[in-house]
Amino acid sequence: MATPHTPLIDWAKVTEWLGKSWRWVTAVFLASLLALILPETLLNRVGLCDLVQNYKGILAVSCVLTGFVLLTYVGSGLRQWIAPHFADWRVIHRGRKHLHHLGNDEKQHCQWFLDTNGNSLHHNEANGALGSLVEKNILFTPGQPWGNGMRDFRIRPWALKYLKEHPELLS
Repeated sequence: MATPHTPLIDWAKVTEWLGKSWRWVTAVFLASLLALILPETLLNRVGLCDLVQNYKGILAVSCVLTGFVLLTYVGSGLRQWIAPHFADWRVIHRGRKHLHHLGNDEKQHCQWFLDTNGNSLHHNEANGALGSLVEKNILFTPGQPWGNGMRDFRIRPWALKYLKEHPELLS
């Protein structure tokens, strides 16, 4: 028997069980849904008509709750598939926005990449304009610095394509 301070149901354990046992949740959802939508004549044949009538409210609640739990499973699966694509879109959107507000030094460097069709630029890594373009994920630096602060800078393929489509951004 539970004391006044101990709850009868440990809801944390119940939700943990629901979260780990998708097969049972699916079975309860389908059973309660079928019991609610099957015609009475069919339920009479299997001897469940009175049971369904007596517990219709409980069946409806269990159908709704397990349906929501199943939707969270679907949402979690979709999130794992969508999140990387959304992150890529966000980075490109941020970079394109920055390309519309380039400073003069940044324009000169971007023009060099456009003129050389995206070849590597060997430059000092302390250059502020290049650092700004790296920060906005328009340029990247593969490998390690060479020494004396020199390193390779390369333009992202999406940025080169965007600059080719919009050369007016560099004028």
